[in-house]
Amino acid sequence: MFKRNKPMAADANSRLNGHLIVMHDVVKTFQTAAGPFTALKNVSLRVNRGEFVAIIGKSGSGKSTLLNMITGIDRPSAGEVFIDHTSVHGIGESQLARWRGKNLGIVFQFFQ
Repeated sequence: MFKRNKPMAADANSRLNGHLIVMHDVVKTFQTAAGPFTALKNVSLRVNRGEFVAIIGKSGSGKSTLLNMITGIDRPSAGEVFIDHTSVHGIGESQLARWRGKNLGIVFQFFQ
């Protein structure tokens, strides 16, 4: 079983409320040559176990960035991401790699 490196705060635990995926006020800002670009701005979502979810939107709308937050490929600039009570935003890289190996299957659009 995967262990979190930090106990969840009581308020974070209450936000999970049995949901499999919880994102709370997630912000992701990238630094570019033209200045900061905010790909996600205060995104909150909850996905229940067994629920089927599709993420759609135009190019550049933040779909890939959202998925990168959920899978731990990237980290939010602000906010929280929990997957099955694991604080994805708060664990170290080596723990995150082990967690991904045990809990996720990722198929990339461009896999070469």
